[in-house]
Formats: sequence, C-alpha cells, structure tokens
Amino acid sequence: MVNVDPEKRNDIQEVINYRNAVHVAENMLAEFPLTGRVLRAAHEVLLQGVRGELKSPGMYRIDQVFIGPSNDITEDHYVPPKATQVPDAMARWERYVNDDAQIPLIKTAIAHAELEAIHPFSDGNGRVGRMIIPLMLAMDEVITTPCFYLSEFFEHRNTEYQDMLLLVSKKDAWAEWCIFFLDAVTNQAKENGIKASGIFKLYEDTLDFIMSVVRSDNAARVAPHLFRMAIFPSNIFTRDAGLSESTSRRLIKALKNDERIVEVVPHKGSSPAVFAFPELLRLVEGVDISNRQP
Repeated sequence: MVNVDPEKRNDIQEVINYRNAVHVAENMLAEFPLTGRVLRAAHEVLLQGVRGELKSPGMYRIDQVFIGPSNDITEDHYVPPKATQVPDAMARWERYVNDDAQIPLIKTAIAHAELEAIHPFSDGNGRVGRMIIPLMLAMDEVITTPCFYLSEFFEHRNTEYQDMLLLVSKKDAWAEWCIFFLDAVTNQAKENGIKASGIFKLYEDTLDFIMSVVRSDNAARVAPHLFRMAIFPSNIFTRDAGLSESTSRRLIKALKNDERIVEVVPHKGSSPAVFAFPELLRLVEGVDISNRQP
C-alpha cells in the first residue's frame, strides 16, 4: 500500500464527498427546484468525515458567525445575518434562483455571492457555494451536466475573490462582481478544454495498457469504468467493469505495478481495498497525491 499524506487523504475524501453531494443534489433536482432542502441534503454529504463534520451537517446554523482574519470578532471583515434571519433570507434566495426570467450566468453569479453573504451553515459554506454553480448552470441548460467547477480559479485568486465579495456586501459592487465572475467562467472554460484534452490522451494511453493485459473483447469496455471515478473500491470496479474476480485482480495488479493506480486504503476484513487514479485525480480535481510518505 502507498502511504498517502494525511492532509492529502483529507483532500481526497473532500473530493469524494463533493462528487457524491453533487450527485445527491442532481438527483433531487429531477423532482424538486433548487431550494434549501436540496442544499441541506448536499451539505450533509459534503461534511461526512471531513472538516466541519461536527458542525451540524445538513442543518442551518443556529448561532451568529462572522468572517474575519482571526477568532476575534472585533477584527471581522463581514458579519452575516443573524441565525434567526437565515430561513427568510434563504426563502428569498430560493425565489431568485428559480426565476426563469433571469439571465443564467448573471443569476448564478448573484446567487453565489448571496449564498456566501447569507452564510447559512456553521461550516462548509464555501463548498456549498461552489457546488451551486454547476448545478445552476445545468438547471438552466447552459451546460448539459453539473461538471463545471470554478474552485481552481477562486483558489488561485482567493484574495481578490474575497475582496470582491466584501465589496458587494459593503458597497453593492454588483457590476464589478459579475465581471469578475464572468472572467472566472471564461478562464475556467479554457482550462477545462486543456483538461479535456489531457484526459482524452490519458484515456487512450490507459486503454492501450488495459488491452495489453486483458486480451479479450471486454478490454475496450473496461477503461470507461476506470475513468468514472478517480477513487474507487476494488469490488465496485470489478462489478461495473464486468470482469471476473481473477481477471480483475490481474488487471489491478498490473495497474499498480505500472504505478497507474495506487492503493490508498488496504483490504481489511469484508471491506475492499480502495484505489486512486493519481493522474486522473490531478487532471480533474487538481489534487496531487504523488508526494508519498516512505
């Protein structure tokens, strides 16, 4: 087994939670509009086993919070609404995000900033705020599936991002914020094109490798299953890929020996081993687990 740095392991778990939360929300949106009910369900999944897990997952906050450089409220940058005001604020937010008369990209920009300002949860607000972007764009048919993420752009320009949100709260600088948001969308779309090209090249290389190991008609059907999740339990891969146990073990061993996948959680009792696909994880999520502990 490869020993992954604990911090990187937490990053991996957050990625898993994020993807699962998006799927939960996407499934709910097939029946319901985008409301607090959907966000609370996704929020509960987002916080499972990661930072914030003890801060009321799936529930609106009941305490006053503030956003600032330290735990000293006198140094706060921004004080969100009181906890008692959150339900009404979220009700107004819900009406706005489900207004079909609004321009989708502008609506998404405003909804993201408003959700960050309301700060409805005790923790995980940033993760929920980023998650609603692809959900809203898919809901308004700007994209076909909720797979457009601005996290990378916001993280690289985090100071500017926080300053722009603060200007909205203090000076109603909505035009400036929307320009910043649209710039983020433009830049991320270009980055996604580069990522897509990288993923396609990785897919072709991986397919060639799999076909050299699995010499049967099943080989061409295996690669798509490997690319569905950058982190996967061995039994799920075996089941979804339609491989026999012996063929699956042989392929996983070959992928490990060639350092295409790494074991991040060992097999224990009835629990299967969990593997990561480092290059796919790096391309898709920007998470690098290549720095391994001895």
